[in-house]
Amino acid sequence: MKKLSLYITLALVSLVFGACSDEYEPWGNPQAYPEEGAVTIPGMKANAVATQDLGTAGEQVSLFTLTAATLPEGYTLRNAR
Repeated sequence: MKKLSLYITLALVSLVFGACSDEYEPWGNPQAYPEEGAVTIPGMKANAVATQDLGTAGEQVSLFTLTAATLPEGYTLRNAR
């Protein structure tokens, strides 16, 4: 009986240690999408603003200034994000 329990224990230990491997086997490749081209709108320019201290900034912080020379009549730029 002792030999049988010893063999069963050895078999279980060998299964436990044999099941683990240090190799990384990915299940699937990560998703990768090609970079899209930049959108250019004729007559519109976005210029960076000066460096700002976010510790002292208020609720609204401007990140860029947007200028449009050729907007059609009746159109305005609002809420540029």
